Amino acid sequence: MKTRRNTRSCSNSRKREEKNSETIPFDLVIEILTRLPVKSIARFRCLSKLCASTLNNPDFTESFFTISSSRPKLLFTCPKDVWSLWRASSSHIRDWKELSWRKIKCDMAHYPEVVDYEASGYPRPLYDGICINGVLYYLGRVHDDLDGFPDMVCFDIKFEKFSYIKKANGMKRNSGVNLQPTLVNHKGKIAKLQANIGPGSIRYTGIQLWVLEDAEKHQWSSYIYVVPPPWKNIIEETKLRFVGTSDTGDIVLSPCNISNSFYLLYYNPERNAIARVEIQGMEAFKTHKSYAFLDYAENIVKPKPTRKL
Repeated sequence: MKTRRNTRSCSNSRKREEKNSETIPFDLVIEILTRLPVKSIARFRCLSKLCASTLNNPDFTESFFTISSSRPKLLFTCPKDVWSLWRASSSHIRDWKELSWRKIKCDMAHYPEVVDYEASGYPRPLYDGICINGVLYYLGRVHDDLDGFPDMVCFDIKFEKFSYIKKANGMKRNSGVNLQPTLVNHKGKIAKLQANIGPGSIRYTGIQLWVLEDAEKHQWSSYIYVVPPPWKNIIEETKLRFVGTSDTGDIVLSPCNISNSFYLLYYNPERNAIARVEIQGMEAFKTHKSYAFLDYAENIVKPKPTRKL
């Protein structure tokens, strides 16, 4: 009798364990995986063929990118000894040797505008460009127009077509040594930030924002913001660069070089106020150039090999 009771007890215990150890629904597993860092996804792809197939599925990669885009991060780069150090986790991309490149014929004569030169190693030209809604925008000289500020060259990536937008009257090629003009994405529209300098003066009077309203009609809108003191003096004395505009409309600036401290400046045009945000962990790269990027979203799509034409 004693043995039977023990046997019956063990059998009931197993049933309870099997009942309590129900498998996690597959949809919930996918939801958990979409919240993981890119590094973890890269590791899990190596666990088994099933994991690799699941994590490479277009539905999963699209969901991962959608969630990552809803919570964008700041990305910092610092060129050091020719190599660039990425201060945020980036996608693990494999099989780069399978990739190849092809040239696209340009049917519009123009010359890309050089905005700066890389200081480390052999001086290489740097260009200012930004991609918005599948269109790459960059500055360029069109039709041998060599006077004043260059026009805006557009390249539609899907249709592989070049076009250009005429510059607005008042756009300046270089409006200040300490604050260089920059192309930005302003609420989904191509825009240009530059320092505003009074006529016949070398002192800053504020920040000027040019926004493209109609590409076909080459229409631009101009907004001038007067920066409040004492920030106005700081911007005049410190070599800064425009980072871009945030989703809330703040104009973001950062120092061009890392000093004892590194920070971002958020200027709110509506409140005419500036907030300084300190960034920790950059001390090891003191005196080096720094670049900041807004709205960084991680993408885990593996690139497909392309064929040469």
